[in-house]
Amino acid sequence: MIQINIKILKPLLMLLLVLLTITTALVIVSAYKRAPPYANARVDYLAYENAVADAKAEPGYGRAYLYSYISIPPGIGGAGLATSEVEFNGDPVPGNSPVVSYLPYVYEESYFHLKGTVDLGDYSFGYIWIEIKTYVYKNGNWELYYSNEIHEVFYEGTYNEGHLLSGYVEISDTSVEKVTATPFVSTEVYGYCSENEVCPWIQGVADFYTNGYPYNYVYVPYIEAPIGA
Repeated sequence: MIQINIKILKPLLMLLLVLLTITTALVIVSAYKRAPPYANARVDYLAYENAVADAKAEPGYGRAYLYSYISIPPGIGGAGLATSEVEFNGDPVPGNSPVVSYLPYVYEESYFHLKGTVDLGDYSFGYIWIEIKTYVYKNGNWELYYSNEIHEVFYEGTYNEGHLLSGYVEISDTSVEKVTATPFVSTEVYGYCSENEVCPWIQGVADFYTNGYPYNYVYVPYIEAPIGA
């Protein structure tokens, strides 16, 4: 593989995307669906790309399936962008996650098992992102809290492994009444490929669970407000 500085590559790829969109008038496709009972799946991609996001969410079980890829027709070179994401029990409201009353610090954790591949070709950038999202309840509404991200990122490679995602979230807004959390997983790939080059693709399955993989899947994180916090 040709080694290229990512800091230089990333803005060049984004510029290519802008120019490609302007000169060829590609249509951006955005699809969103809610998989009952408690999962959201969303994809965004340009005309030459594709993405798939699906989820299973049942009591005690949560699985996210994600697939993002760039596919330029033979004889045509170009840049592309494709993203896919799944959030369990999230927007429009985090209706089934455990809830704790407000304290300045909240501890959150979720076990997950990731099985997938990130194959980026020669001139591309992409990753699988897994995160615990924090929501706060105030003024009669739930809203996403943008602080102290608890996340893990997986770059190029093949994965079949379990992880514990955990951390403390500082809640500085004293008007918050309650706090909850949701598991979130997404893929993003963008880059350039042509007829003679390998186009980038990402595929992943993420299972959220507790008490020993592969048993007792759960799609809601553990959350607590520690005594003395």
